[in-house]
Amino acid sequence: MSRTNRLLQGLSFGYLQQIFVMAAGLWLTPFFLSRLGQHDFGMWLILTQITLYLGLLDLGVVALLPS
Repeated sequence: MSRTNRLLQGLSFGYLQQIFVMAAGLWLTPFFLSRLGQHDFGMWLILTQITLYLGLLDLGVVALLPS
């Protein structure tokens, strides 16, 4: 398989993933707003963003785990 084919496959997979995430977000936003309410949904969004950013931190824990 050539590099061009691998690049195009990676790009198409990335675009399909973005389309899926966007469609899921467009469906889930009204669903969560009706179930949680505007304030709780906003708090949920903020807490998930903070959790995801904290998940990016390594803090050397992975180096301590046996492989």
